[in-house]
Amino acid sequence: FPVTIIPGGVGSVYFANQTGVYSVIVVNQYNCSSNDSIAITSLNNPVSIINNTSPSSFYCQGSTVTLNSVSNCLGCNLSYQWLNNNMNPIPQANSATYSFTANTTTNIYLMVANNLNGVSCMDTSMNFLITVITNVNPTFNLPTSICVNETYLLPQLSNNLISGNWNHPSITNQF
Repeated sequence: FPVTIIPGGVGSVYFANQTGVYSVIVVNQYNCSSNDSIAITSLNNPVSIINNTSPSSFYCQGSTVTLNSVSNCLGCNLSYQWLNNNMNPIPQANSATYSFTANTTTNIYLMVANNLNGVSCMDTSMNFLITVITNVNPTFNLPTSICVNETYLLPQLSNNLISGNWNHPSITNQF
């Protein structure tokens, strides 16, 4: 069959950078020849982007954070791995969506791979900063009992200068 030799394709190694069928012909010292071929398919490189389901990246301590992967790799066989602040895999965080409880401020990363025939093309996202806001706990030095038919003025600010709302099943007042 007709053979077109690839420039630079003579030798024991050739780095293929295009899709297609590559054939090799080998000839030994006795002029005996043999050939083989391989089909090379290219994989699309995924782009790893993190989408926050909340309009903010600030979370109250103990709240739930849900992050989603957004990929431009249509028709790809994608796998996912969410990574922690140290770029280490987060156990059991290997789907397109990752939910967790916000306890400390941290960076989250996402690694997406397009997999085919044992080959993976990968991309890791930029860091996504989750900022955890410490919950506020007002403190008061108030009596816990009052006499019948007496009133007690509840303060507008707590001892640690936090304002909020006083609640009672039948009354709501701002403090």
